[in-house]
Amino acid sequence: MILHDPKNIRYFSGYCGEGIAVITPERKVLLVDGRYTIEAQQNTGKFEVVTTSTPYEEISKMGFARIGIEENHLTLRQVKKLEGITTFDISEKVANMRAVKTETELKNLSKAAEIANQALHHITACIQPGITTEKQAALELEFWMRRNGAESVSFDIIVASGERSALPHAVPTDAVIPENGYVLLDYGCKYNGYCSDMTRMIPYGEISTQMQEIHDIVAVAQQAALAVVRAGVSAKEVDEAAREVIKQAGYGEKFVHSTGHGVGLDIHEEPRINSKSEAILQENMVITVEPGIYIEGIGGVRIEDMICVTADGYINFSHEK
Repeated sequence: MILHDPKNIRYFSGYCGEGIAVITPERKVLLVDGRYTIEAQQNTGKFEVVTTSTPYEEISKMGFARIGIEENHLTLRQVKKLEGITTFDISEKVANMRAVKTETELKNLSKAAEIANQALHHITACIQPGITTEKQAALELEFWMRRNGAESVSFDIIVASGERSALPHAVPTDAVIPENGYVLLDYGCKYNGYCSDMTRMIPYGEISTQMQEIHDIVAVAQQAALAVVRAGVSAKEVDEAAREVIKQAGYGEKFVHSTGHGVGLDIHEEPRINSKSEAILQENMVITVEPGIYIEGIGGVRIEDMICVTADGYINFSHEK
């Protein structure tokens, strides 16, 4: 197979730069241009490093009749350069390989979550309702995590206060966090390339009766989903457990996204925790459980933990509540 996705290349080789990986039963090769030769040699001892400005000519020289490719990561121009070689998609197979984490991966994921957990204490103490803006809170979160061991954020941090919390993927604005109500924080960081992901609802001042009701429903839904997590359970069952609680409470149409997703080198990986998923949870999969309710003009609530699936349950990496 040939790999173009930088995350897949890193997973198999340890190399983090630009290039193409070629893996056969006999050879493991990294094709890089001269800018990355030293980096490639330093970052992997398992792959032969070939410096070239014409990687597809090198692939042609290898004489493949059939080769696996990642269809989602090749451009039409790149596909044309493979003319004459029968190709087949390996995207799903590679994604499923990455879904079950090694001990080293679990340590990195746990550390990324630990940094994010500690950042929660810091940011809740820093936010001054009526003064701090959403953008300022997001920036302070990122700075703190980077100062304390993170290499970067896992994704663009979401800080949404008041009615804006009804936007599941709200972009932080110059809006001042109000003195009364919830502020939604959805964030994470990377450690050795591995992501963390968590969402918390931080209360300030008085909370309206409806928002408190929504929060309590979402908290119960999350616990219902977590209660069924263990190896051998389908991802669909986890989604159904959360969705049923919210449906019975009368807010089924306001739960507008999946219950969770896998986390690793990418923030969204297999397995997908939704109503259409065919995945079966396995030991050492790392997933999020994050039900939510969103009401336009009122606000939204999402509570998200990142967990590691075990034989009889899970380990919660997002242990700070």
